[in-house]
Amino acid sequence: MKLSATPVEPGTWDLVLHPSHLWLTIHENVGHPTELDRALGYEANYAGTSFLSPPEEVLNKLRLGPEFMQFQGNRTEIGGGATVGYDDEGVPA
Repeated sequence: MKLSATPVEPGTWDLVLHPSHLWLTIHENVGHPTELDRALGYEANYAGTSFLSPPEEVLNKLRLGPEFMQFQGNRTEIGGGATVGYDDEGVPA
């Protein structure tokens, strides 16, 4: 279905996503840019950089989306998508 879609004319459009594609859109547009190694330029020759760079200049200054849109990863919420028992250093979450 996605490969046979009609190309969109350039312009400003409302975006309506099918639920099966929403996670990928969030992953690519919010997840990757907020990875610190990308924002610091450590991934420049591999996976790329980030528009959130340098982080010390954009922290608390850049809004991604409208006021009503928020993204949060609560790593302690039972059954949550980001839930883990321990962090990368082995400390209980």
